[in-house]
Amino acid sequence: MIPGLPGLWALAACVALGLPLTADEAYYLDWSRDLAWGYYDHPPGIAFWVALGFGHPRLPALILFPITAWLLVRAAVVWEVEAPRRFPLWVLGTPIGLAGVCLATPDTPLLPLTAALLWALGARRFGVAGLLIGVSVMVKSSALLWLPGVLWMARGARLAVCAAVIVVSAPHLGWSLGNGGLPYAFQAGRLGQGVHLLEAMLGQLLVVTPGLAWFGVRALVRTARDRHADARTRSLAVLGGSQLVVWAAVACTTRVEANWPAFAWMPVLLLLARRTGPAVERAQRFAIIATVGVGIGAVALGRWGPPEWGPLRDPEALSACVPPAASPVAARYQEKALLAAAGRDVPYWPANGGRRSEYDRRPGRPGKACGFTYLATVAALGDRCSGVAVPTRICGRPATLCVCPGDLAR
Repeated sequence: MIPGLPGLWALAACVALGLPLTADEAYYLDWSRDLAWGYYDHPPGIAFWVALGFGHPRLPALILFPITAWLLVRAAVVWEVEAPRRFPLWVLGTPIGLAGVCLATPDTPLLPLTAALLWALGARRFGVAGLLIGVSVMVKSSALLWLPGVLWMARGARLAVCAAVIVVSAPHLGWSLGNGGLPYAFQAGRLGQGVHLLEAMLGQLLVVTPGLAWFGVRALVRTARDRHADARTRSLAVLGGSQLVVWAAVACTTRVEANWPAFAWMPVLLLLARRTGPAVERAQRFAIIATVGVGIGAVALGRWGPPEWGPLRDPEALSACVPPAASPVAARYQEKALLAAAGRDVPYWPANGGRRSEYDRRPGRPGKACGFTYLATVAALGDRCSGVAVPTRICGRPATLCVCPGDLAR
């Protein structure tokens, strides 16, 4: 038995069962009903992952929780961590680790895949590592950032690693070539939106907690300066540090969401677990306490917080306060997906200047030019209302009534 793991599993199950479905999860659930080799925003892995849950997006991660923990132990063993059975707590006892078990996002399948990848690299099975990176690329494009560190390690097997990545991810790469370079073109389109480095750094304090982030960065710097560091220590520093440097550079050109660099921290946490001390141990215990607080707070906010607080969530609640008689038209993928999860297929008309999504590849404009409720602001609707656009609020958020001239006269 791994110490503390049953408690974390129970916490993850409570969060997964107590937190209403989020908009992004509903979005991926919709994808899982129409499986393909790629989507507008991401590769197909999350859609196939959700499909394994038979309508319950969070079920696969909860079921595979013991396997994920076992893979983390095996990774700790091959990287010569002194107390390998405690290493799952280093990962799963952080906010991003908990989220990787109780939510369904592209990061969720990456959690066991990254644990397996770290085991393969520690065991110097570079062919297996290439296969795992290929599978990870099918889940999230940023998995390619593992390649610099892995190729640095696999000096005699670089060709095999690259070949494995290409062969495994070929179905998605082929789909991308036939669909305008998506999702890579979509992600690249985010560049050039200003410098957000400080915001990205603060985000990392949230996903791994301030103490572990501080000691992790310090360990990376010390390893870079230590000419006598052993090969395993240096390898872990390269695997994690190379990715964090890339993400820092990306944050100088666009906004980097906190979870994007999350799994770059796993080799850094391995590095810390190999060099524990009283201060690091305290930081790790604080991380677990903070993670429990985050889990409880997330359930409280999601279940009882006003709908305008936090990200869009809860398909049934949204459906209940958007009456069918209002002839709703979704302006964003979030409302469209949540209502679809509640069994309502509403038309979708993208907001002016808004973010595009998979639904832009599936046209569904309203069948009439007026007499509908647009689930966004008047500015987002623009001049597409042939009647009179009247601002209102639905579910605590801005909306627009497109009233036909005849109805207004009455």
